[in-house]
Amino acid sequence: MPRSTRVHTSVQEVAVTIAEYFSDDAASWRPVHVHSWDSVTSIRFRWFAERPPDFGAGLFDVLKVILADSFRSLSTTRAVPIVWSVDDDATAEVTFVERQQEGQDGLAYELRFRDSTDLFPGWFAL
Repeated sequence: MPRSTRVHTSVQEVAVTIAEYFSDDAASWRPVHVHSWDSVTSIRFRWFAERPPDFGAGLFDVLKVILADSFRSLSTTRAVPIVWSVDDDATAEVTFVERQQEGQDGLAYELRFRDSTDLFPGWFAL
């Protein structure tokens, strides 16, 4: 399970870390999902519960701004541009839930591609 253990001090930092992670990670997705490193990949983010907690709502507000136009991580040359999507036909869907691991607060997630039932879990430290 991919795991980010960096502790964040603000919602903005968490949102940037998430955007950078998925931009980097998308470079390893199958070509059926990412056609080229220059093609924009849409990701739908949602919360496991019907309504996100206050932190989750704030996180999504910041992610929407970061991903309003295509975002590409600068941490690697292989990063793929990603964009926020509300469409059911987004390339991928990421579902978050607050969860502790080893006593540390964090966000667990499951990544699912629109044409697959496979789930790819991960976790971000808060």
